[in-house]
Amino acid sequence: RVVVRVVTCEDQATRDKFAACFEHAVALVRHHMHRVTFTGSDDERAAYLAAMRQDIFPFVDTCCGLLASPDAERAVRDGAARCVGDIFFFCDAFAQRIGFDWLASGDQSPVQRLMRAPGALKAFVTIMKDSVIDPTWCDLTVLHTLAGCGYRDELYGSGCISLVSELARASLAGNKAAILLYIKQLPVVVGGPAELVDARAKIAVREGLPVALCQLCQHVLVLSSKDTNKQETDSESERALRHFLPVDIKLQFDLACINQPQVDSFIDFVVETLRALVSYDDRVSSKR
Repeated sequence: RVVVRVVTCEDQATRDKFAACFEHAVALVRHHMHRVTFTGSDDERAAYLAAMRQDIFPFVDTCCGLLASPDAERAVRDGAARCVGDIFFFCDAFAQRIGFDWLASGDQSPVQRLMRAPGALKAFVTIMKDSVIDPTWCDLTVLHTLAGCGYRDELYGSGCISLVSELARASLAGNKAAILLYIKQLPVVVGGPAELVDARAKIAVREGLPVALCQLCQHVLVLSSKDTNKQETDSESERALRHFLPVDIKLQFDLACINQPQVDSFIDFVVETLRALVSYDDRVSSKR
């Protein structure tokens, strides 16, 4: 509650004063969410979900109202977008463990709260595209969650593919952790080749997805070549450090290594997606 109040506060001095506290608070919640998700008991996960439903999810309504408000200052809307991204990040951790169904169903879920707010998704995408906020904090989690819950058409219609393309082109060079998250989440956001119906393919081509996929592949291949045999070349101190890191920090530490199966799977996705888009272009050209 305090974090949302601070980052959406109209007073710039207040936002600046508590910026560091905000980062620490979010990091603390993320740490506990990862711990409970991957090492906690079923009872602990149930308790966390109950607390989120009662104390966190309602703030999606507050933030969505600010996102789409023409009267809210830009910095306030940036803060609202950041809060939505963090709330979905917390939820996505659970979705990895128990699936998306619990997020897709129920009027009070964060997904339903966002999707029923008029103009909120488009406003979120616009803010993310124009924001001075480091875009990798989002790591596509909002888009990934919505796609996993069956809202891929809404994503395509709201400019999300343009956002994905811009992030892939501009934000990922050299950022190993962000690239690994993108190659895991992007196929879910875009959908498989069979799901690239003409309406989606038209948007994907228009909003620069083919070029972005090629550039992202280049980043992936460069990093994977550098990471060959990384486990063997890690120092003894680095290997020992992994055993003492908190779960969330350990995750970020390990994200720096991209393995070959992940690379192969993503390259296959890109190749098949590009083939589907070329096929769409051929169909359009034949009708002219």
